Amino acid sequence: MKILEIRDIQREEGHIYYRRNFSAVVLIELPLKNVESSINFIIEMLPTGKKEVDLDIVEDVEYPIIPLKNAIIKTILDMDYEGQLPW
Repeated sequence: MKILEIRDIQREEGHIYYRRNFSAVVLIELPLKNVESSINFIIEMLPTGKKEVDLDIVEDVEYPIIPLKNAIIKTILDMDYEGQLPW
């Protein structure tokens, strides 16, 4: 399993400055096929300075959910570090 891309990222306005809400589409490479799924995620800056990601996969993907969520979260954090997410 590999995360090929996260695209169509839309930031949703919120009133809490340390939480950023997003919706996007993720393209996942599975052993037999590529799958697209809509996702919603929140990046929250904790008081310690660490970023926490809360991820919701909208469509069902026939793959174990924990490694899938971990891979998507890692990709999201990498994109945020590189400045690829909308402000």
